[in-house]
Amino acid sequence: MNETADKQPPTPEEITAIYDSIILPMIQPIVQRNRTSIARNKHALTKLFVTSTDLLLAQIVRDITDAKRVLTRQGIAVHADPHSEGVAKYRYTCRGHDAEFELTRDKARAEISARIAKYIADLVNVKSATRRSQP
Repeated sequence: MNETADKQPPTPEEITAIYDSIILPMIQPIVQRNRTSIARNKHALTKLFVTSTDLLLAQIVRDITDAKRVLTRQGIAVHADPHSEGVAKYRYTCRGHDAEFELTRDKARAEISARIAKYIADLVNVKSATRRSQP
């Protein structure tokens, strides 16, 4: 087999799966902690907030599973390297192509906030679309 063909870098879909496999597991406990905090409150809308958070968590888990499925199917391995102050380092191997990248704490926080906002927007949009389609 051609060695050049063996060392093909990951496709854009695979890069997304690599990144998702790192970021999404960071998001899950944050949302879970917020759910626990919300559930302790005895406000009139607590049930709505807890149920909405449960829907977000279910989607996050599905997305983590999908990312891991892509990595497994493509034989991609992702490894965390020792962290330095405020910087997480990761390596991945894909079809013999090795690469590494860093994720700063600030970048991770910004990405986590953006992803949570997108999950919420997607949830609201799905519920809005469902409501409009009902007679």
